[in-house]
Amino acid sequence: MAEVEIRQILGSIIKKGYPDLLNHDIQVEYKKLDDALADYGELKPEGFFIEVDNTVKEANNYVKIGVLASELSHIAEDVKTSNIGRFKDRFLCKFQRDTE
Repeated sequence: MAEVEIRQILGSIIKKGYPDLLNHDIQVEYKKLDDALADYGELKPEGFFIEVDNTVKEANNYVKIGVLASELSHIAEDVKTSNIGRFKDRFLCKFQRDTE
């Protein structure tokens, strides 16, 4: 039930706020994450995934919307940038996270 709900919320956010992502395969699932509420990455050969920490399952829908919208903003930016730009941004994000 929780997996269906998070997919429905994701679809609604994409339709309303990120229509340029409608043609992209974006998977979402709950998972135990060690240091974040959510993370995203690329699916090969194309598409993206969003992993949402299990603790978000019990949160209200406003929190779920915020978490997913944040990850979608990163994905939307990745779609706009080149592969080199994506690599640089992911490296800088990882570096920043490691130094916090």
